[in-house]
Amino acid sequence: MKLARLILACMLLFAFNTYAQETSEHMKFMGIEIDGTATSFSEKLKQKGFTYVDSSNRSIEMKGRFTGVDVEVYLIYNETTNLIWKVSVYYPKDTNWSSIKYDFNKLKDQFITKYGNPSNDFHFFSKPYYEGDNYEMQAVRKEKCHYATFWDLKTGGISVEITEFEQINVAYEDKINSELNKQARNKQTMDDI
Repeated sequence: MKLARLILACMLLFAFNTYAQETSEHMKFMGIEIDGTATSFSEKLKQKGFTYVDSSNRSIEMKGRFTGVDVEVYLIYNETTNLIWKVSVYYPKDTNWSSIKYDFNKLKDQFITKYGNPSNDFHFFSKPYYEGDNYEMQAVRKEKCHYATFWDLKTGGISVEITEFEQINVAYEDKINSELNKQARNKQTMDDI
């Protein structure tokens, strides 16, 4: 009986350690864990050739190359804790529908190759717009074009989408730090009210 309890205790300890390891992993952007302060994360990006552009009370803007393209990267962090929780990448503006759609699909295919089939994937226009009406980019600007793909991973989420700014956006959101950000914001709200 004691041996059975010892084996059960070892199995539970192993299962807990495995679960703790799985849930303590952070999403990675360019091989860098999305964890720590936004400043420390920006220093790691500088080592990869990125340059500092500007900062606000919730983000640091940098420029560099991602997937072989010159992009703008925003490091989103909690203003109270300075903990980074999201990395948002903006590709250059593109005013041609065929071109932006091609780039979107190419990028989406690259993410599928690495991360597998997306959790959610949709491509449609809202009325009165439709693909082929020659007003696709007007629909993009008016937020009537809905091209987005999402991956829900154990470490967080990734999205690829065409934005109203006529740009492709790729966002990496760390699961652990996103939750900590929500908790800190909720605490601030409760303290305020």
